[in-house]
Amino acid sequence: AGIPIQITESGIAEGKGKPCADVDFNWFDVYRTVAQGLRKDVKGDMSVVWLQGFLGTPPVIQGIQGFKDEITKIKGIKLATDVQDGQYATAPSLNIMKTLVQSGLKFNVAIGACQEITDGIIQALREENVPRKSVTVVSVNGGPIDIKNFNEGTLDYCLSLSPGLHGMICAGNLLAYMNKQTYQKKSYSPIIWVNAKDWPQKLI
Repeated sequence: AGIPIQITESGIAEGKGKPCADVDFNWFDVYRTVAQGLRKDVKGDMSVVWLQGFLGTPPVIQGIQGFKDEITKIKGIKLATDVQDGQYATAPSLNIMKTLVQSGLKFNVAIGACQEITDGIIQALREENVPRKSVTVVSVNGGPIDIKNFNEGTLDYCLSLSPGLHGMICAGNLLAYMNKQTYQKKSYSPIIWVNAKDWPQKLI
């Protein structure tokens, strides 16, 4: 039909139709960077609880692979249990985290795949009276909820990636294509590792 398709947060299926552009985050690299940042900044052995978004979707599959590949190369990081499905939402993440704590699972790092998941993790740790200093909390997002949690002292690290900036890149690229200007066929949006001290300067 001559209608251009630009994809993001997805994979390209086999078939005749092809997108004009694929604008995404490098999900392998996102979670490799999380593993590298933790190993650089946190002392001692780490046992990680990880609440992801929708299990089985391409970004999640790629992110899990990137993280697992990286922790085979660096010492002192392991998953305390299977990656959990937080559904990119606070309520299910809160319930999952409370169940894990109540089960007696031993862990000292908790990673949330978005600000809503991370907020559920933080609420669960608070409600279960887990000492704040006993768990390093990490978010993969950097949105307003993460900023609130940084300000409240309940978030330690964040892999900052901005869906808002990403949306602007997607829109600008599609406009360039439609106007027969130079455009990117394959593009990754920026990420950066930040902590509770430097996020005001570095957060995207």
